Amino acid sequence: MAPLALLGFRVLGRVDGETPNRWLLAAALLLSCAGDVFLHLSFRHYFVHALAAFLFAHVTYVVLFARSWPCPFRPTAGQIASSVLVVAYGVLMYAWLWTELGRLAGPGLAYAAAITAMVVSTILAGFSRPFVWIGALLFLFSDSLIAAGRFTLTVPLIGLLIWPTYYLGQYGIAIGFLRERAGADRAASLSG
Repeated sequence: MAPLALLGFRVLGRVDGETPNRWLLAAALLLSCAGDVFLHLSFRHYFVHALAAFLFAHVTYVVLFARSWPCPFRPTAGQIASSVLVVAYGVLMYAWLWTELGRLAGPGLAYAAAITAMVVSTILAGFSRPFVWIGALLFLFSDSLIAAGRFTLTVPLIGLLIWPTYYLGQYGIAIGFLRERAGADRAASLSG
């Protein structure tokens, strides 16, 4: 995540008007990097720390993507339907895990709301290419696997699915956003 944060910071630094976005993208990726480090150190001892780092990463992503929403904001029927499906998935996933969460029920709810809002914010941004929202969905899928494996299911070799979907998700979010913003800048300079 750290190299992606540096890449995003440098690329958006070359695009006019992207200073806030460059800081937001870098912060979201660095917070995710911190979450990765906590999980690597000790999943059992630092799980809540990792959860907090990823929660703040998702909130930062929401702010970043909400800045890309069109003005005036008029979501399409497809965006609304997709958003409703993501929210329904988040609610059902949390309801399924709720009895197993114990003392983590409150933090789990906050986290579930944050990652769901992150995915919905990518859908509502209406990016011209699907990379960002596909990346967000992969991130959601990866975290769903972690939650299911940690609290309810014993799935052999679950790590073989978690890490690739997580990294592909983050890559899709970062590179998709960079392509979107750099492409918009390039199109503006060609037409101007």
